[in-house]
Amino acid sequence: MVSTDASAQMTGMARAGAEARNLTNVKFATVSGDADGLAEAIGVEEGSVDVVVMCFSLMFVPDKQKCLESVAGLLKKNGKLLVAVLKELGLMTLISEAFSVVTGKAPAGPPPLNPLALRDPSALDFLVAGAGLAPASVDALQYTSWVEVVPRRASRGHPPTLSNIGADTAGPRRASRNSYPNTGTSGSSTTR
Repeated sequence: MVSTDASAQMTGMARAGAEARNLTNVKFATVSGDADGLAEAIGVEEGSVDVVVMCFSLMFVPDKQKCLESVAGLLKKNGKLLVAVLKELGLMTLISEAFSVVTGKAPAGPPPLNPLALRDPSALDFLVAGAGLAPASVDALQYTSWVEVVPRRASRGHPPTLSNIGADTAGPRRASRNSYPNTGTSGSSTTR
């Protein structure tokens, strides 16, 4: 098993978690999914991986198409790619509203690495097809956030502020979990 993350801090946390559980069959690599030479960077051979799980990570990869093409190259024939992406995130609304309160104007647009970049299923399906993979199933899951945001009233000329009070009432988040088998055919024109 190989655990990867683009952040050295997250890789360190994963390593510490595995050590705390006495897991000895896990290797760790700090690498972005769109890095050149992904197989070499994580210490595996092309076409040797049974399953790749990307849990709430693909939307943060700068070159999503290159990432999926590299992952498709890692998979054995009939290997599986499982992708989980966010469909809704109340925090994005909160950030936009907080920005408006603080600056007095609406944000210009979504951030370049947007957690909701793949909320439209057709966007993910397009990228997956470009990597030579085919959707096998799409499931929608719903869970509740642990963050509640409560506006505080303005006082003595100060603008309203927002506070995190840690309640379980912020509303649902939606995620989709997609499974894509490696059919052994490639629709990609990018050379690996």
